[in-house]
Amino acid sequence: MKHLFIVALLTLEIGVGACDNCNIFLGINPKDFNHSVQFLYRWNWKFGTFNDQGVQLMKHGSSDTYTNSEVVEYYATYSLRAKLFLKPKLNVLIDLPYRNNYRAISNRTVVDVYGVGDPVALLNYRLINSKKSDSSRITHRLSLSMGVKSPLGSYRLMLNEELLSHDMQPGSGTFDPLFGVNYYLKSNFWGINTSVNYKANTKNKMGFEYGDRINIGMGVFSILTIKKAKFLPFIGSYSEFGMYDKIKNIIVKNSEFYAHYMRISTTVFLNNWSINGECLLPIAQQIHSTNLINGNRIRFGLSYYFNN
Repeated sequence: MKHLFIVALLTLEIGVGACDNCNIFLGINPKDFNHSVQFLYRWNWKFGTFNDQGVQLMKHGSSDTYTNSEVVEYYATYSLRAKLFLKPKLNVLIDLPYRNNYRAISNRTVVDVYGVGDPVALLNYRLINSKKSDSSRITHRLSLSMGVKSPLGSYRLMLNEELLSHDMQPGSGTFDPLFGVNYYLKSNFWGINTSVNYKANTKNKMGFEYGDRINIGMGVFSILTIKKAKFLPFIGSYSEFGMYDKIKNIIVKNSEFYAHYMRISTTVFLNNWSINGECLLPIAQQIHSTNLINGNRIRFGLSYYFNN
């Protein structure tokens, strides 16, 4: 298994665009102690309306100008993930994405890009982990994560002899470190989960640098057993905070943001398989007049688990 891990890291070295460049999300899973492979689909959208004065759109360094326009953007990501245990308390998560970024202005398609995204490798160490043999009915877990996003996806795609805006590129062109803390507590058939992730973005060869990202998630869940199946409903919140982007070390005005979502998800486990559906509904956000508004997000995953 260690050899497989080394091969995966080498693949990343020779190898996440749009605002999907945010931190990788690690959820709750009753089969957390099994190796797994997963096919994951993620989708989100943004929108905005521009008046006859021609408000300038400054999304992460874009300089497009629209007048009397409605702008819509869609971001879809298809990922192949693997979680592999190196030791009982140490596992690695590898995410290999393929992206589709789309932009329409007044119902006219202007960008529709497909391409390989930036892969992620993340080590997860369980600092505290309650045993099933504990006399207490309450079990809990504290995990620390550290990893890197590697530049594999293109970040120099052109359209009509002009460089596409950074949000439309499949990749970012940078090595970016990621750090995370996750706490899980369960009592009988209910529990709570909280996580904080930090992504430190770096500058690419074009001189562009996304602002660092902080993601915070929390919520309550239940694990219900019906015959051979396990159901895991979850409701909670998810928040994103983005710092200033930079172009050649100059701050991009109005590029900072925050957004808060209600998160609702359900996962069904049956034998060695699971299927997950999730929806994030925006409830509050701070964006400047030059930015697009965040819409809903959806996520579907199909996983297969096998023994260590």
